[in-house]
Amino acid sequence: MDLFETLGLSDRVVYDKELTFDIDKGINWAAVDERLEQFRACSLDYLKNALQ
Repeated sequence: MDLFETLGLSDRVVYDKELTFDIDKGINWAAVDERLEQFRACSLDYLKNALQ
């Protein structure tokens, strides 16, 4: 899984210089921020457990 998938942005990746998505479609940044916060919390928990 890559960061785009984790943040729910995998449909925004450009391959071969061709747009495969509607560029006018907005990004729900609130949803991205929420996913990022969850990812950060999981990462922090992992590090805390690994260092104990």
